[in-house]
Parts: sequence; C-alpha cells; structure tokens
Amino acid sequence: MPKALPLALHGLHFFYRFLSPGLPGLAVRLMWQTFRPRRRPLRAEQSQLLAGAELFSFTSAGALTSKTIRLQGYRWGTGPRTVLLVHGWEGNPADFRELVPGLLRQGYAVAAFDLPAHGRSEGAETNLVEMKQALVDYTHFAGQPYAVVAHSLGGTAAALLLQDAAAPVEKFVFVASPLSAPDAFEMVFTQLQVPQSVRRRFYQRLARHLRQPVEDIAFAPVERLRAHRLLAVYDATDERVVFERVQLYLAANAAIEPLVVSGVGHNRLLRHAPVVQRITDFIEA
Repeated sequence: MPKALPLALHGLHFFYRFLSPGLPGLAVRLMWQTFRPRRRPLRAEQSQLLAGAELFSFTSAGALTSKTIRLQGYRWGTGPRTVLLVHGWEGNPADFRELVPGLLRQGYAVAAFDLPAHGRSEGAETNLVEMKQALVDYTHFAGQPYAVVAHSLGGTAAALLLQDAAAPVEKFVFVASPLSAPDAFEMVFTQLQVPQSVRRRFYQRLARHLRQPVEDIAFAPVERLRAHRLLAVYDATDERVVFERVQLYLAANAAIEPLVVSGVGHNRLLRHAPVVQRITDFIEA
C-alpha cells in the first residue's frame, strides 16, 4: 500500500487505532467486510483487450461451501501451448494487456478468467482457498497450461495450485505475490494500526472459516512447486509485500530466478517494459 493513507481509509484508521480495543467484536466484523473485493470498472484500454477475446465460461464448486458458481473466461490466439494469466485481488485479466501481444506473437494461446467475486464471474466474496479451487476447476475444464503468469494474490493462489498439481507446468512466473495469507493481511493491519488483540481475533475467525490455520496458506519450498522453471518478479519498494520475507524465501530457494526492480509499483510492474520483456523472454526460452 502507498505510504499516504487513502482518504477512504482515514475513518478506518481512526477506528482501529483508538476505538477497536474496546469494541473487538465490531472491529473484526468491520475488517471482514473490508476484505471483500470490490468490482472495479474497466478503463477503455482494458475493455478493448477483453472485447477482442474469445469468451468461455466454466463452473467452480466452492471449496468451503456447496455452492457452484460460474466463472467468466477469456482466450486469445490458437497456439498449441497455453499461457494462463491469473490476476490479483480486485484486478482483472486486462491487467496483463502489455504482456498478451508479445505472447501471441510468439505463437502461444493466452487464457485468463475473472476470479470468484471479480469482474463478470459470480460470487460476492472470496479468499485464497476459493481462488485456488477456481484454478483447480479451470485445469479440469481446459487442461494443464504450459505456463502460468500470476500477479499479487493470484500468484499466491497459483502457488497453492502447483503444490498439489497432478502434473507440473513448464514455467511459473509470480509477480509481486505475498508469500502467505498472513503477509497479505499484515500489510493492511500495520497501515491501519490494528491492535494485536483484534488481529488475533480476526485470524481465529478466518481459520474457522477456512478450516485450517491461516499460516498454513503459504508458498511451499521450490521443490514442492510443480513447475520446471520459476521466475519471481518484485519491486523492492513495494509496500504491499513483505520484501524482507521475499528475500529470505528466494535465498532459501535458489532454483527460482529472481527479477528485482525498484520504484515501479505493485500494479505498474505488469506494465513496466523491462519486466514485460523479461517475462516474455522467460516463457519463450
């Protein structure tokens, strides 16, 4: 998150810093609502990319509920090998608009879909467990892709997919991805100055909802990720990830090729020309 607190969050910041210790139940309920994704309107250039895609849809059976939802997919090109793009929280497939043309020129088919509760897909809320399940259901529908390129929490969900995949993908690129569910939450908690007591209550409720400890939802060591080659892309100044943890993870998993830049930004990484070129070259190599 940026250093300057967005205007819309000033009220939450005041509440969590000064009032939430005396109202922990309300604080947790409010935080639960804060982490529901908002469907953001598309910009003109994003709409243009999606308008040129072949549409498809498939269903995903809720990992935590018995509810089945329809997910909206997009496909470009007809190449024999498919690169699957996975957007991040409150993102959409058009976030990859700078990357798609290069992959198509290299002869790949490119596929993406709106994650649950995003874009034109169904659902009112989602989480990493449901996002992973959507990726599992995509592979059942379309088959295992040749490569996966994923941004932010989409990369975390894709890593969870690859830990349990029946067959490996050839390439996996994760861009600005938190290494665990707590890492993603803690960046927001720190910015809003949420007291530790409220954080503990939130994690307890979330663990009950997810039916597993929250800290277990994390990147595995590289030997457990079913991908032949991996590329990690980060901005060292990105305040939406815990970069110190990223450095430790990459040092302990030397088989992952790193690309670290500075001063680009969490979302702008996907539009930064040197990053786009490196990802394109990595997929083609």
